[in-house]
Amino acid sequence: RNPLLIYRNDGYAGRVTKTVALKTYSSGPRAGMDSARAYASFYDFSSYLTLDVGGTTSDIGLIRNGEVVAQDHGEVEGIECSLPLSDIVSIGVGGGSIFRVKEGVIRVGPDSVGSAPGPACFGMGGKQATITDAFLVMGLLDPRTYFGGEMRLDVELARRAIQEVIAEPLNIEVEQATHRMLAAWAESIADGIHRYADHNALDLSSGVTLSAFGGGGPMAVLAVAEAAGIDTALVPRLSAVFSAHGIGFSDIA
Repeated sequence: RNPLLIYRNDGYAGRVTKTVALKTYSSGPRAGMDSARAYASFYDFSSYLTLDVGGTTSDIGLIRNGEVVAQDHGEVEGIECSLPLSDIVSIGVGGGSIFRVKEGVIRVGPDSVGSAPGPACFGMGGKQATITDAFLVMGLLDPRTYFGGEMRLDVELARRAIQEVIAEPLNIEVEQATHRMLAAWAESIADGIHRYADHNALDLSSGVTLSAFGGGGPMAVLAVAEAAGIDTALVPRLSAVFSAHGIGFSDIA
C-alpha cells in the first residue's frame, strides 16, 4: 500500500522498481536544488548557483530564471547518456579531502579520508590533515557540541596532523597553515565553479548568488565566493538538511 520511493535526478520520486540507476546519479544535490528553487523564487534570484559540500565532493548546480538547469542528454563524469539529467558537476574536494604539500605548494584532493578513519580530529586513527581539522583549529567548530555532543573532536590531534603534513614542510606555524589550507581548498572549488560557469555562459560577476549547503557548505562559503569572484552568498537556515528538505517539494512520477 505504501511502496518504497526513491528520489531521482529529474526532481521526481518514484518506485524503486521503476527507477533506472542512472536516474539516481547526483540525486542528493539535485534534491537540494529543489529547495534552492524555492529560495530563488522567494528572493527573485535570476541566477542562483548551488554548492553542496559533502565529505568527498562538492557538487555544483544552477537555478536559472526559476528552473533547474538540465541537459536533454545528461552526462556522468563527462560521458553522455540517453536520459535527461540535471546539469550537476562534482568537484573532488570536500570536508574529508586529503591535504599534502607538493613542490612547496598545498594541494587538496581528490582522495579523501572517508568516514573511517575520517579526519585526524575524529580520533579514529586518521593521520591525514583535512579542512575539517583546519576548521577545528581555527575555532569554526565547537568540539563539545559536534554531532549533538555525541562525538568529541580532538583539537590536539588536528593540530598534530596539520603540523606534520603542512606546517613543517612549509616551515610555518600551524595557525598560518590553516589559513593557507582554507585558501587552497576554496580555490580548488572556485576553479570548478569557473569551469561550470563557462560551460553555462554564466557571468559570475553580474547578479549571481552562491548558495552553500550540505555538511561543509556553509563553513567556508565566503572564502569560495571571494575566490570565484561572486559578490553575494546565501546560507539557508536548513542548510545541513537542505537536500532532505528539497525532497519534500518533489512530485511522484
